[in-house]
Amino acid sequence: MHLRHLAAALTLAISSAYAAPQSWLQQNLPPQTTAYLRLPNLWFLENHKLAASAAYQNDAYRAQTSAVRSALIQRLITLLPEEARAPLQNLQQHLDAPLEIALIQDKNELNLLIAASAQFADGQALQQTLAQTFRAPWQVSADRIEQRGEPPIAYRYDAANQRLLLSSGLVKNPADSLKYLAEDGGDAPFTALQSRLDPSADGLYLWLDPQNPLIQQQIRDYKPLLEKLGIDHAEQLALAWSVQNERPRLQISLVQPDNAQLNLPQATTDALKLPYQGDISALAALTLPNDAQIDGLADSSGKIKQTLQQTLGISADDLAALGTLYYLADDNGSYLVLPQSAKPALEALLTKLQDRDLLNKRETLQDGIEHLAFTSLAAQGAKLSEQDNVFKKPADTAFNTLMSQLQNHYYLRIEGDYLLISDLPQPLLARKNLAADAPTIADWLAKEHLDIQHSNYAYIQNQRHLSRDSYYNSLKRLQAYADLAQSPLDIMALPDASQLPASGAVALRLQGDGKNPTLTLDLQNGADDLLSIAGSSTTIATFGIVSAIALLAYQDYTIRSRIAQNILPASALQHDLAAALAAGKKINPKNYPSPGKNIHVETSGDIRITLENAERYNGATITLHYDRASKKWQCQTVIAPRYLPQQCR
Repeated sequence: MHLRHLAAALTLAISSAYAAPQSWLQQNLPPQTTAYLRLPNLWFLENHKLAASAAYQNDAYRAQTSAVRSALIQRLITLLPEEARAPLQNLQQHLDAPLEIALIQDKNELNLLIAASAQFADGQALQQTLAQTFRAPWQVSADRIEQRGEPPIAYRYDAANQRLLLSSGLVKNPADSLKYLAEDGGDAPFTALQSRLDPSADGLYLWLDPQNPLIQQQIRDYKPLLEKLGIDHAEQLALAWSVQNERPRLQISLVQPDNAQLNLPQATTDALKLPYQGDISALAALTLPNDAQIDGLADSSGKIKQTLQQTLGISADDLAALGTLYYLADDNGSYLVLPQSAKPALEALLTKLQDRDLLNKRETLQDGIEHLAFTSLAAQGAKLSEQDNVFKKPADTAFNTLMSQLQNHYYLRIEGDYLLISDLPQPLLARKNLAADAPTIADWLAKEHLDIQHSNYAYIQNQRHLSRDSYYNSLKRLQAYADLAQSPLDIMALPDASQLPASGAVALRLQGDGKNPTLTLDLQNGADDLLSIAGSSTTIATFGIVSAIALLAYQDYTIRSRIAQNILPASALQHDLAAALAAGKKINPKNYPSPGKNIHVETSGDIRITLENAERYNGATITLHYDRASKKWQCQTVIAPRYLPQQCR
């Protein structure tokens, strides 16, 4: 029996179907703790104990689920090698969840602690089981397991509380490491963060000290990125899966030092008192970064700001001045929502766009609705193509002229303390039918146990039949488990989804004050919600992907056409040089006048072109080399092939 078998036994030990004893090691760990992991249960992603999960609390469901899961574990054990199967099964049946693992570092000693609940009559019964598990040449004594050439394993068993603790690692005596544990409550550095992320201490919890030398060594390749994000000095990193506010919640959180603020825009904190119609299908919050934050992240040395100024006449500062933007989709339609306080910043932004001829029309319609017509992306591309004289054929020119007529239309209306913007006036007009006592967005968020205040970024999707689809996904998986375990399953005895809520919300939020950023995923039922959301969003995702590809293709086309314009003047040189090279003549660059300052002939006969007016590739070079064997010109450059004209590919 090797150490990997012990690890497998401990993993299988947390295979109980439902609630397990309370974790205890986390309460006794010392300040020297550098990493900690708690696995509450092998099935923690599938366990449901929420009010929204009534079907999962059905006696038949719980009984059959427990039986199938147990049968599956036993089936997996039978697949192990013969020498490991019996000892593993013998040890596994005495262990229980949760499994806790801690790494303690004191000077040059590194100790691994493993804790679990165990059911043995006394220490002697445990020793007998370990002796059956760790066979010769391993030796099992009353407090340790050892073999020559292998790190010894010290163990301690508290029969009164049924607690088993194992200790091993890069230490002279693993038993000495047990002295770090405080029986009356420890002082682990993750305690405060755990109380926020998993206050009941019964969920999945992973905590690391990112500044530990071992962890620093593992992430050294990512240091430049971490520095750009401003998290290279993070003092704590934690991941938690727990149930809070009646929701399964996945959270990833950082603790930054006081003098290392994150490069994040600060979100506004006002509650959304805006009424909505019918039901909310989506809600989002977005706090835009300013020029300094974008430049710090992209390390562009101000080029991004310069590009925005040149193309749109605005900067990221102009957009960031709007504050936190909100997106609302309800039964009336969809809107962009801004607080009234953003009106001056919006006016300044519109004025700049109007000065650049990007805002073509601004007029007031009925009911105080303002119409804004902007030059579309297609029209801007058509204008650029016309300037570059890309299209030569009359049909192409006509089409280009047609596309230049396209505009983006938006409609703005002031409603109470908010500015509402939509791409059609009808959703704004329909809001006149809102009841006087219509619920507000803040009311809906409170009902859903969600809070987007202080959220830099947030997206909430409210989906019909979410709980139903998630529950049926769990039944399909249970059938698969039964097949694998060759275990009977009475699917007809399990309840339908009629007791579950008609809709459910899933939320992704980034919150933090720059020191303690936390990314939170709130689910309605459990991990199956993600499958349900993904299935319903296929059309939206496809549209988004197609749109992104189209935009990238257009950008590639623009760059490619400008590179082609740099190469085209060298065509006469290519003809003359090809004839000379084919005849074996020596090349004197003086005999081949350059058609431009950026085009140079080398003594080898190569033509070196320094790109001009080529956007991101200004200053890059393309060398045209004549291959005598194939009698063709080749392009030599570091530029990606998709940006090169056809003759270079």
